[in-house]
Amino acid sequence: MSSHDQKSLKVRLLRFVIGLVLVVGFYTFLAAAPIPGFFGEFLQRNVDEDIEVTALFYADLEDYYDIEERLETPELLDHLQYSDADAKADVR
Repeated sequence: MSSHDQKSLKVRLLRFVIGLVLVVGFYTFLAAAPIPGFFGEFLQRNVDEDIEVTALFYADLEDYYDIEERLETPELLDHLQYSDADAKADVR
């Protein structure tokens, strides 16, 4: 390797390390900083009151599958279908 190639490699490595440090620092800041506004207050209230809200909340319902079956009835699915007139109106 020539001297120029070694210098170029060192510069690229230095840029990579600096970029990596900046990205890690940015994510650390985001993780440690409080979220402002309503959403931040909502999350903080859940943490303070030890409330765990996850996407699996709805799977904890006892009759979840019964509710799902009732929602998939042909009458409801037909009601939710777009008519040709609705589709043409959406294009405009």
